[in-house]
Amino acid sequence: MATVRLTMAEALVRFLINQSVEVGGKSQPMFGGVFAIFGHGNVAGLGHALEQEKKRLPTLRAHNEQAMALAAIAYFGPLAALLSALDPVGPFFDITMTSLLKERLHASAAEAATFRLLTALPVYASCLFGFARDRWRPFGWGDRGHLLVFGLVTAAVMGWLALQPLEPSRLLVGVFAVMLATRFLMAAFQGALARHAQSHAMSGRLAALWQFASFSVTLCGAIFAGVMAERSAPGTLFTIIGRVM
Repeated sequence: MATVRLTMAEALVRFLINQSVEVGGKSQPMFGGVFAIFGHGNVAGLGHALEQEKKRLPTLRAHNEQAMALAAIAYFGPLAALLSALDPVGPFFDITMTSLLKERLHASAAEAATFRLLTALPVYASCLFGFARDRWRPFGWGDRGHLLVFGLVTAAVMGWLALQPLEPSRLLVGVFAVMLATRFLMAAFQGALARHAQSHAMSGRLAALWQFASFSVTLCGAIFAGVMAERSAPGTLFTIIGRVM
Protein backbone atom coordinates (compact mmCIF):
# COMPACT_ATOMS: atom_id res chain seq x y z
CA MET A 1 0.00 0.00 0.00
CA ALA A 2 1.41 3.36 -1.04
CA THR A 3 2.03 5.96 1.63
CA VAL A 4 -0.15 9.06 1.45
CA ARG A 5 1.39 12.13 3.00
CA LEU A 6 -1.02 14.79 4.21
CA THR A 7 -0.87 17.81 6.38
CA MET A 8 -3.02 17.80 9.51
CA ALA A 9 -5.54 20.09 7.76
CA GLU A 10 -5.73 17.88 4.67
CA ALA A 11 -6.25 14.77 6.82
CA LEU A 12 -8.99 16.54 8.80
CA VAL A 13 -10.82 17.62 5.64
CA ARG A 14 -10.67 14.12 4.16
CA PHE A 15 -11.92 12.70 7.46
CA LEU A 16 -14.96 14.99 7.31
CA ILE A 17 -15.64 14.01 3.69
CA ASN A 18 -15.52 10.30 4.53
CA GLN A 19 -18.15 10.57 7.28
CA SER A 20 -21.60 9.44 6.24
CA VAL A 21 -24.99 8.79 7.78
CA GLU A 22 -27.78 6.45 6.71
CA VAL A 23 -31.09 8.23 6.03
CA GLY A 24 -34.03 6.25 4.73
CA GLY A 25 -31.80 3.30 3.91
CA LYS A 26 -29.42 5.41 1.82
CA SER A 27 -25.94 6.59 2.73
CA GLN A 28 -25.52 10.36 2.59
CA PRO A 29 -22.62 12.67 3.51
CA MET A 30 -22.77 13.72 7.12
CA PHE A 31 -21.34 17.15 6.30
CA GLY A 32 -22.80 19.05 3.36
CA GLY A 33 -20.30 21.88 3.61
CA VAL A 34 -18.24 24.07 5.91
CA PHE A 35 -18.82 27.57 7.24
CA ALA A 36 -15.52 29.42 7.50
CA ILE A 37 -14.15 32.72 8.76
CA PHE A 38 -10.58 32.74 7.55
CA GLY A 39 -8.20 34.32 9.99
CA HIS A 40 -6.32 32.42 12.66
CA GLY A 41 -7.31 29.20 10.90
CA ASN A 42 -4.74 30.00 8.24
CA VAL A 43 -2.06 28.97 10.71
CA ALA A 44 -3.24 25.36 10.40
CA GLY A 45 -3.57 25.58 6.62
CA LEU A 46 -7.27 24.76 6.66
CA GLY A 47 -8.08 27.26 3.95
CA HIS A 48 -5.74 25.58 1.49
CA ALA A 49 -6.99 22.10 2.42
CA LEU A 50 -10.63 23.12 1.97
CA GLU A 51 -9.83 24.76 -1.37
CA GLN A 52 -8.38 21.49 -2.63
CA GLU A 53 -11.60 19.61 -1.80
CA LYS A 54 -14.11 22.34 -2.67
CA LYS A 55 -16.11 20.05 -4.97
CA ARG A 56 -16.63 17.37 -2.33
CA LEU A 57 -16.86 19.69 0.69
CA PRO A 58 -17.97 23.19 -0.33
CA THR A 59 -16.86 26.12 1.80
CA LEU A 60 -19.33 28.89 2.61
CA ARG A 61 -17.76 32.19 3.60
CA ALA A 62 -19.16 34.04 6.61
CA HIS A 63 -17.90 37.29 8.10
CA ASN A 64 -19.08 36.64 11.65
CA GLU A 65 -20.56 33.90 13.81
CA GLN A 66 -23.96 35.57 13.88
CA ALA A 67 -24.22 35.27 10.10
CA MET A 68 -23.74 31.51 10.35
CA ALA A 69 -26.51 31.14 12.94
CA LEU A 70 -28.85 33.41 10.99
CA ALA A 71 -28.26 31.41 7.81
CA ALA A 72 -29.42 28.26 9.58
CA ILE A 73 -32.44 30.08 11.01
CA ALA A 74 -33.32 31.56 7.61
CA TYR A 75 -33.56 28.04 6.20
CA PHE A 76 -36.67 27.50 8.33
CA GLY A 77 -38.03 31.06 8.42
CA PRO A 78 -39.88 31.13 5.06
CA LEU A 79 -41.15 27.58 5.55
CA ALA A 80 -42.42 28.40 9.04
CA ALA A 81 -44.24 31.48 7.74
CA LEU A 82 -45.72 29.57 4.78
CA LEU A 83 -47.07 26.71 6.88
CA SER A 84 -48.45 29.08 9.50
CA ALA A 85 -50.27 31.07 6.84
CA LEU A 86 -51.73 28.15 4.92
CA ASP A 87 -52.51 25.73 7.75
CA PRO A 88 -56.29 25.05 7.70
CA VAL A 89 -56.26 25.36 11.49
CA GLY A 90 -55.05 28.97 11.18
CA PRO A 91 -57.19 32.08 10.80
CA PHE A 92 -56.53 32.70 7.09
CA PHE A 93 -58.32 29.48 6.13
CA ASP A 94 -60.67 29.34 9.09
CA ILE A 95 -62.19 32.81 8.80
CA THR A 96 -62.75 32.46 5.07
CA MET A 97 -64.27 29.00 5.54
CA THR A 98 -66.66 30.37 8.16
CA SER A 99 -67.79 33.02 5.70
CA LEU A 100 -68.36 30.40 3.00
CA LEU A 101 -70.43 28.20 5.28
CA LYS A 102 -72.62 30.96 6.69
CA GLU A 103 -73.00 33.44 3.85
CA ARG A 104 -72.59 31.39 0.68
CA LEU A 105 -73.98 27.99 1.75
CA HIS A 106 -76.36 29.41 4.39
CA ALA A 107 -75.39 26.72 6.90
CA SER A 108 -77.08 26.76 10.28
CA ALA A 109 -75.07 26.90 13.49
CA ALA A 110 -75.49 23.14 13.98
CA GLU A 111 -74.45 22.38 10.40
CA ALA A 112 -71.37 24.62 10.64
CA ALA A 113 -70.39 23.00 13.95
CA THR A 114 -70.77 19.50 12.46
CA PHE A 115 -68.67 20.51 9.46
CA ARG A 116 -65.94 21.84 11.77
CA LEU A 117 -66.01 18.70 13.91
CA LEU A 118 -65.67 16.31 10.98
CA THR A 119 -62.96 18.23 9.16
CA ALA A 120 -60.95 18.68 12.37
CA LEU A 121 -60.74 14.95 13.14
CA PRO A 122 -57.16 14.68 11.75
CA VAL A 123 -56.07 17.46 14.13
CA TYR A 124 -57.31 15.49 17.12
CA ALA A 125 -55.11 12.59 16.01
CA SER A 126 -52.02 14.66 15.20
CA CYS A 127 -49.73 12.36 17.21
CA LEU A 128 -50.44 9.56 14.72
CA PHE A 129 -48.98 11.63 11.90
CA GLY A 130 -45.82 12.06 13.97
CA PHE A 131 -45.53 8.28 14.31
CA ALA A 132 -46.12 7.87 10.57
CA ARG A 133 -43.47 10.49 9.83
CA ASP A 134 -40.92 8.56 11.92
CA ARG A 135 -41.57 5.27 10.11
CA TRP A 136 -42.27 6.27 6.51
CA ARG A 137 -39.85 8.23 4.34
CA PRO A 138 -41.17 9.00 0.83
CA PHE A 139 -38.48 8.34 -1.82
CA GLY A 140 -36.00 7.87 1.03
CA TRP A 141 -35.86 11.66 1.45
CA GLY A 142 -37.14 11.82 5.02
CA ASP A 143 -38.84 15.08 5.93
CA ARG A 144 -38.15 16.60 2.52
CA GLY A 145 -40.09 13.75 0.95
CA HIS A 146 -43.10 14.44 3.17
CA LEU A 147 -42.98 18.15 2.37
CA LEU A 148 -42.82 17.43 -1.36
CA VAL A 149 -45.52 14.76 -1.50
CA PHE A 150 -48.06 16.38 0.79
CA GLY A 151 -47.36 19.87 -0.49
CA LEU A 152 -48.36 18.61 -3.96
CA VAL A 153 -51.38 16.77 -2.53
CA THR A 154 -52.54 19.96 -0.79
CA ALA A 155 -52.08 21.99 -3.97
CA ALA A 156 -53.99 19.42 -6.03
CA VAL A 157 -56.95 19.28 -3.64
CA MET A 158 -57.09 23.08 -3.42
CA GLY A 159 -57.08 23.28 -7.21
CA TRP A 160 -59.92 20.77 -7.36
CA LEU A 161 -61.96 22.76 -4.82
CA ALA A 162 -61.35 26.00 -6.72
CA LEU A 163 -62.73 24.50 -9.94
CA GLN A 164 -65.75 22.75 -8.43
CA PRO A 165 -69.14 24.35 -7.77
CA LEU A 166 -69.49 25.28 -4.11
CA GLU A 167 -71.40 22.34 -2.62
CA PRO A 168 -71.38 21.07 1.01
CA SER A 169 -70.39 17.45 0.38
CA ARG A 170 -67.54 18.37 -1.97
CA LEU A 171 -66.34 21.01 0.44
CA LEU A 172 -66.39 18.52 3.32
CA VAL A 173 -64.37 15.92 1.38
CA GLY A 174 -61.88 18.48 0.09
CA VAL A 175 -61.26 20.22 3.42
CA PHE A 176 -60.92 16.86 5.20
CA ALA A 177 -58.29 15.77 2.63
CA VAL A 178 -56.43 19.05 3.08
CA MET A 179 -56.47 18.57 6.85
CA LEU A 180 -54.93 15.11 6.45
CA ALA A 181 -52.21 16.36 4.09
CA THR A 182 -51.30 19.38 6.22
CA ARG A 183 -50.97 17.22 9.35
CA PHE A 184 -48.21 15.32 7.53
CA LEU A 185 -46.66 18.64 6.48
CA MET A 186 -46.66 19.96 10.03
CA ALA A 187 -45.26 16.69 11.43
CA ALA A 188 -42.41 16.77 8.89
CA PHE A 189 -41.67 20.44 9.55
CA GLN A 190 -41.66 20.06 13.33
CA GLY A 191 -39.47 16.97 13.06
CA ALA A 192 -36.95 18.69 10.82
CA LEU A 193 -36.96 21.75 13.06
CA ALA A 194 -36.33 19.67 16.19
CA ARG A 195 -33.60 17.60 14.58
CA HIS A 196 -31.76 20.63 13.26
CA ALA A 197 -32.12 22.48 16.56
CA GLN A 198 -30.70 19.60 18.56
CA SER A 199 -27.81 18.88 16.21
CA HIS A 200 -26.74 22.54 16.16
CA ALA A 201 -27.56 23.39 19.78
CA MET A 202 -29.94 26.17 18.78
CA SER A 203 -33.28 24.96 20.13
CA GLY A 204 -34.06 28.29 21.78
CA ARG A 205 -33.44 30.37 18.68
CA LEU A 206 -35.46 28.15 16.35
CA ALA A 207 -38.30 27.91 18.88
CA ALA A 208 -38.35 31.71 19.04
CA LEU A 209 -38.36 31.84 15.23
CA TRP A 210 -41.34 29.48 15.05
CA GLN A 211 -43.28 31.45 17.65
CA PHE A 212 -42.53 34.77 15.94
CA ALA A 213 -43.45 33.46 12.49
CA SER A 214 -46.64 31.87 13.79
CA PHE A 215 -47.78 34.97 15.65
CA SER A 216 -46.93 37.43 12.88
CA VAL A 217 -48.48 35.40 10.10
CA THR A 218 -51.54 34.56 12.21
CA LEU A 219 -52.20 38.25 12.85
CA CYS A 220 -51.72 39.30 9.23
CA GLY A 221 -53.65 36.28 7.96
CA ALA A 222 -56.65 37.07 10.15
CA ILE A 223 -56.82 40.62 8.80
CA PHE A 224 -56.38 39.56 5.18
CA ALA A 225 -58.90 36.73 5.50
CA GLY A 226 -61.56 39.09 6.83
CA VAL A 227 -61.13 41.40 3.86
CA MET A 228 -61.01 38.55 1.36
CA ALA A 229 -64.12 36.87 2.79
CA GLU A 230 -66.15 39.99 2.07
CA ARG A 231 -64.79 40.91 -1.35
CA SER A 232 -63.64 37.78 -3.19
CA ALA A 233 -65.28 34.92 -5.04
CA PRO A 234 -65.82 31.60 -3.20
CA GLY A 235 -62.95 29.77 -4.95
CA THR A 236 -60.34 32.48 -4.36
CA LEU A 237 -59.14 30.98 -1.07
CA PHE A 238 -58.50 27.59 -2.65
CA THR A 239 -56.81 29.14 -5.69
CA ILE A 240 -54.41 31.17 -3.55
CA ILE A 241 -53.38 28.25 -1.33
CA GLY A 242 -53.11 25.85 -4.26
CA ARG A 243 -50.83 28.17 -6.23
CA VAL A 244 -48.61 28.96 -3.23
CA MET A 245 -48.18 25.31 -2.34
